[in-house]
Amino acid sequence: MTPTDLAPDTMQAIIEAVDKRLALANGGEREPGEFRPGYRMKAKGTTAEILIYDDIGESFFGSGISAKQFVRDLADLSKDVSTINVRINSFGGQVFDGFAIYNALKRHKARIEVDVDGIAASISSLIAMAGDQIRMAENSMLMMHEPMSIAFGNAADMRSEADLLDQIRDLLVNTYAGRSGMSVETVSDAVTAETWFTADEAVEAGLADRVTEAMKIAAHGDRSRFKRVPAAVKDMEAAVPVDPFWKARVGRQTAQLARSQAS
Repeated sequence: MTPTDLAPDTMQAIIEAVDKRLALANGGEREPGEFRPGYRMKAKGTTAEILIYDDIGESFFGSGISAKQFVRDLADLSKDVSTINVRINSFGGQVFDGFAIYNALKRHKARIEVDVDGIAASISSLIAMAGDQIRMAENSMLMMHEPMSIAFGNAADMRSEADLLDQIRDLLVNTYAGRSGMSVETVSDAVTAETWFTADEAVEAGLADRVTEAMKIAAHGDRSRFKRVPAAVKDMEAAVPVDPFWKARVGRQTAQLARSQAS
C-alpha cells in the first residue's frame, strides 16, 4: 500500500498531526492542558509535581522537553507553591536546555525535592543536582559523562567546537562537585570514565541524599551514544505514557486502513 492508497480522512489526520507537531517544534504554543508524553507539571495546593520522563530539549517533531516550555510552565505555577517534587527518568539530551532547566529550578523560591525514579543520565543527572533533597529509588541509576557534539566545517571550526566542549565539561564538573562535596579532580575522573552510579553509590558519593523503595519502572530514551551502559540498563524497555493525541489518530488510521483493505 502506498500513501496514495490511503483514504482521504486518513491522509487528513496524518497531515493535521504532522502540522501540529511541526508547529510545536517551531515555537508554537501547546493547547491548555494538552498532554505531552513524558512531561507534566501540575500543582495542587502548596505542592507541585514535575515529571521529566523524556529527552531534554525539543526535537524537530516536538518531542522532548524544551527549556523554553519548562521555564514558562514553572513561572505559571501558583505563588502558593512551596514544595516542588521533580521526578526524573531520562537519558539526557541537549546540554544548554538542561542547564537552563537546572538554573530555573535553583532560582525558584520553593523547596526542590528530586526523585530519580529510573535513570538520571547525562544532562538529566545535572538537573537532579538542583534538588535541595535528592532521593533515588533502590533500582535507579545516575550517570555522568563527557559532553558530546557534532560539528561541520574546517579545522578552525573543529577546534572551536572542542574548546566549547571543554568549557561545558568544566561547568558540569563544577556543578557535580559543588552539590556532592567531592573534589573537582574526583568528579573529573568520573566524567571521563562515563560513570554509572547505583543509588547506594550515589548516596556514598554525595550525589544523592537517600535511597527509597525500588519502583517498577523502565528507562526511556536513546542510550546508543553511551559507551559503558550497564547490563541492568540495557534490559530496560521504554515505559512512557501514551500520548492521547497520537493514540486517537493511530486508532483512526488503523480503522481506515482495515476498511480500505477489506474493500
